[in-house]
Amino acid sequence: MTHGRPTVVFADDNAKVIQTACTLLDSAYNLLKVAVDGEEAIRCIRELKPDFAVLDISMPKINGIAVARQLYEAGCTTRVVFVTLIDDEDYMREARLVGYGYVLKRRMSFDLLTALSSARDGVFFCSTSFGE
Repeated sequence: MTHGRPTVVFADDNAKVIQTACTLLDSAYNLLKVAVDGEEAIRCIRELKPDFAVLDISMPKINGIAVARQLYEAGCTTRVVFVTLIDDEDYMREARLVGYGYVLKRRMSFDLLTALSSARDGVFFCSTSFGE
């Protein structure tokens, strides 16, 4: 991790989600870039080498899990947290293989900062919705 505020690249194609995330992240993180699709996310992460990447699972061009898998296979040390509308244990299990968090967008205001804190500590975080 860098000294000072940890760095983040955020990737999502929904303007409202981006706005919410930017507001949340502003308190404790240095947001380096917002990407609107998976290809842009990969480019930004490889170039900027942020501490964290927050990726939407359902992005245009390349989905978030495929982005994280490519980064992982390339030896990238950026820790990935996923944000998603998909409340599904199979997706969560897939996300766990290549990331450090699974945050449901409807819980983003409550869970995103906690998920990033857990990722910093190397612990997987999942929004508590399964079975609610």
